[in-house]
Amino acid sequence: MDSIGSGPNITNVILSLSTWFLMFVGLIGVRAEIHEWANVIVLGAVYPMYLWYQSKNNILGSISKESMIAIVIGTVLSLTTFLEAPGKKSAFSRNLKKNFKEYGKDVKGTAYASLVLVASLLVGVGFSYSIRSDKFFKV
Repeated sequence: MDSIGSGPNITNVILSLSTWFLMFVGLIGVRAEIHEWANVIVLGAVYPMYLWYQSKNNILGSISKESMIAIVIGTVLSLTTFLEAPGKKSAFSRNLKKNFKEYGKDVKGTAYASLVLVASLLVGVGFSYSIRSDKFFKV
């Protein structure tokens, strides 16, 4: 991996964002009723290895505190827009609110809410980078 001072290359950024989003997609399976040994393998082996990989190979930890705050602000504003902008009575808004309220209860609903969450995170990252470009990462 490139040193942060010289800036990460686009491959590292894409790989890091992909593994971050994979974590949210992985939450879909947490509540799925599957064989107990499948859960044992996922919780006892896959997740620990995933967390280890994230800590060793991810540049997201090098995002500055201010940039992370901007990501969270952009993400929450984006989610608020998805939840409220179409109107409280729209089917899109009602379904999305229900899926966030019951997150993890239904695999299809959780996948739908996770997709919107990932889209909102992308908006947040784009927002943060657009206003903090040269200060996005810690030096």
